[in-house]
Amino acid sequence: GSGASPLVTGYTEAHQQLEEALAAWLNVEAALLFSSGFAANQAVLKALLKPSHQQWQDRLNHASLQEAGSLIPSRMHRFRHNDMAHLESQLRPKAGLIISEGVFSMDGDQAPCEELLQLAESSGNWLMLDDAHGLGAHGRGGRGTLDIQGIAHSRVAVLVGTFGKAFGTAGAFVAGSRQLIDYLLNFARDYVYSTHMPASQALATHAALQW
Repeated sequence: GSGASPLVTGYTEAHQQLEEALAAWLNVEAALLFSSGFAANQAVLKALLKPSHQQWQDRLNHASLQEAGSLIPSRMHRFRHNDMAHLESQLRPKAGLIISEGVFSMDGDQAPCEELLQLAESSGNWLMLDDAHGLGAHGRGGRGTLDIQGIAHSRVAVLVGTFGKAFGTAGAFVAGSRQLIDYLLNFARDYVYSTHMPASQALATHAALQW
């Protein structure tokens, strides 16, 4: 095991190499590893959303997203599944996060990512996409839902992926700008105060990514 949180002694060269490989694979600035997808989703929402913010979640989002959204003091709106008109009617400018899965875990359908991005960009909000069920299964080399829909990963402010499905290991990551990752590294309590994933797990995931 790692023996400690990543900010103490739990971060190794194996973790760094995996984060750098993930960022290069997705052509984004940086990535940050988490012990699970549940922890990653909880960490992002709790770290980014303050009482003054709002969040808009697809009604079929994973429990980790909906639970975190209901527990934090940010106001949560739920829009009908993949209904962009309903989402647009709820949006407020520069108020918070639009949150969706890439491939929905229960139904297996995909989010209309380009439409979500256009609404995010026009309203000045961020898009968070949990692509746990798309990465490794769709797109060129398994690059996920965004890739199969012809969208650059760098356009999405917060991208979450997991390793316990198509990668065949365990754990998760958050990818985005260097500024986002630096912020989460310092303020995401699920990262700061949790023992890190074992280095062996990072090595196995890196091997799966290369394969």
